[in-house]
Order: sequence, then C-alpha cells, then structure tokens
Amino acid sequence: MMKFEFFAHLQESLTRYNTIAQEDTLEKQAQKQYVNGLMRASRFFGVSFEELEAIIQHNPAGDYLDIPAFIRQGRIIR
Repeated sequence: MMKFEFFAHLQESLTRYNTIAQEDTLEKQAQKQYVNGLMRASRFFGVSFEELEAIIQHNPAGDYLDIPAFIRQGRIIR
C-alpha cells in the first residue's frame, strides 16, 4: 500500500467513525480502536507525525480526545 492510498483509507475510516451515532457505543468503540491501530501501525512504516497531524486536522467533526495520545503529544514511536 502506498502512502497516499493509506492516507485515503485513514481519512475514510475517520469519516466513518464520525458518522456513527453516539448511541451506538459498541460500533463507535470498535471503529475508534481500528483507527487508533491504523495510526499506530503507520508510524512503523514511515508515516511522519506531521502527516498524521495533517490528516487529523482535516478530519470533519473530529474529536480531539479521540486522537491517540501519542499523536496529540507528538511522541515518536521507535
């Protein structure tokens, strides 16, 4: 998977997460875990913090608290 394909998939997953009703807690939690896993895994194959930050900032109706702490805090995973 190329970076731009990954970014498109991540954006789609974030959009899907934001469209899930707050009342559907199980589905929302499952999608949140999926997105968090994508973002964590992306760091291992060379996606920079800045690239992830750019996607998150362009995420419509994104909830800051739903962004993984390691990205909010700018931590580097090695």
